[in-house]
Amino acid sequence: MFVLNSKRWHARLPTHLRDGRVHFGDEDRHGQIDAVARSTARLQDALAMPDVVVWPLLVVHGSPVAGGVLDARSPRWAGPVYVLRLALKLIVKWLKMSMVRW
Repeated sequence: MFVLNSKRWHARLPTHLRDGRVHFGDEDRHGQIDAVARSTARLQDALAMPDVVVWPLLVVHGSPVAGGVLDARSPRWAGPVYVLRLALKLIVKWLKMSMVRW
């Protein structure tokens, strides 16, 4: 199961990690990571199904994501919050690879 937050950020600036925080160009956008982490934690609690894995994703439209995917962290979620660029082929490939890890 996924909690997906979608953002449209301009293609002229990259999305990247700086000191563990998500940035769009020079602008700190890590608040978006905390928001999707909070929503994911709420859903996980509401489901009350420990065998169901919930994945928090921040999908960016436009802005290139450094390395194709970022592994961001938030105190609101124990695991990673993944940041991906909206490119359907890349997302499907990443999801298939991620499922193998579980």
